[in-house]
Order: sequence, then C-alpha cells, then structure tokens
Amino acid sequence: MNEKGEVESVSLSEFGNWIVETIEQFLTMLQNISSPLFMVVLGISAFVLVLGVLLGSNKLRGAGGGGLLFAIIAFLIVRNAETVVGVLESFTNNAP
Repeated sequence: MNEKGEVESVSLSEFGNWIVETIEQFLTMLQNISSPLFMVVLGISAFVLVLGVLLGSNKLRGAGGGGLLFAIIAFLIVRNAETVVGVLESFTNNAP
C-alpha cells in the first residue's frame, strides 16, 4: 500500500520473486529445526519399534518402522531443499 492507502499493482515477475523469497525463508527455517526434530522423531519411533518387538505387536512394529522411514525421508527432503528452490527459481525466471 502507498501513503494514500491504495494498493499498488505488482508485476508477475515481482510476485514470483516474492513467492520464491518466502519459500526460501521457510525452507531455511525448516533446515534449522530439522536436525533436532529428526532426532526426537527418530528416538520416539525407535522406542515404539522396540516396544512392538518386545510385546509382539505388529501394529507397534509397523508404527515404529513407518515413523523411522518417514523421519529419514522427511529429513532428506528438507536437507536437499536447495534443489527445490532452484527449480522454483527457474520456473519464475522463465515465466512470460
């Protein structure tokens, strides 16, 4: 908004750059918290998996194994977020 309270028009290029910058900031924040969060989820999932093995529960073993797999995949995706940002930047730079 300008001083008069009117909304200024924004070009597609400016809007695309704003979107990319916002996503970059979000991914940077995710990368900063991903390691501690990964360790917590990994620990809880390992505990559930061991508990499932000790109690002979297929559901607990499945939940623990699924949690481990999910945590590892999510961690790898967040750590390789630069690739995602690069793809988004190439889309916005090539927009008409």
